Amino acid sequence: MIESLSKIIKISGPGLLFASTAIGVSHLIQSTRAGADFGLMIIGFVVLVSVLKYPFFEYGSRYANSTQTSIIDGYKKLGTPILVLYLIITICSMFFVTGAVGFVAAGFFENLFNLEFLGEWSIILLFISCVLILGIGKFHLLDNLIKIIVTVLVISTVLAFSLTVINGPIEPVEDFIPKKQRKLPEWATNIFTDKMLAAGNVNTIEEAVAIIELAQDNLRAYFDEIGEFTGMGNRDLTIASQNYYCHNQQQNPHTPRTMKSLGLNEADVDKFCTDMLFPKINT
Repeated sequence: MIESLSKIIKISGPGLLFASTAIGVSHLIQSTRAGADFGLMIIGFVVLVSVLKYPFFEYGSRYANSTQTSIIDGYKKLGTPILVLYLIITICSMFFVTGAVGFVAAGFFENLFNLEFLGEWSIILLFISCVLILGIGKFHLLDNLIKIIVTVLVISTVLAFSLTVINGPIEPVEDFIPKKQRKLPEWATNIFTDKMLAAGNVNTIEEAVAIIELAQDNLRAYFDEIGEFTGMGNRDLTIASQNYYCHNQQQNPHTPRTMKSLGLNEADVDKFCTDMLFPKINT
């Protein structure tokens, strides 16, 4: 019994490794988000997609097993143009796929170990770890780690699904205050009050409309107050306040990081943020 179980675990390594490569951003992020937004209403689509994708995974493995060659060898038998096309598609997609998966994995890494955002260093450290795993432990270490990770994923997924079926949907809690609230960095507490509202992950039109209306209300209040301004404020105090605000905003990593992620030149982004978006007044 123990010997047969050990044999099953041993031969399951390549299969688990293959299955784990199919787990990506769509499964860890979009699937869970879809479940939170729509519940069990789209479970039919999940089954349909799984049925449609299954033959590609099944016959790819069958081909490699029966011919003792890789699928790339199969493409080569179809002709050099097919192999070249495969190469072009791979080169065009590999950087985007690796970057997206690396960024999401780095986000999981930061939340799992409760680390502050390290920028691109999170991804760099993650890839260094992967290189060390493959370089030092090679396939044996990767195989063992994959078995542990996949086992945890399977157990947690089955447990989460079972609890969802048993408990059913949960009604939203009004005036919900999360137990773990985000602690603002020093630059933010210097210029923002505790009444500041931050919006993220807007999923519905209703949420977007509510945020826009709130912004409009704030603008109306601002314009009502600015109409009373006589232009006789203290010049030195105004300059000092502007420079204080801009000094702290220039330490905000989120704006330049978002712009740089769009492919904008790093030097141009830094210059825009310091000289145009949050410029200090020189006296």
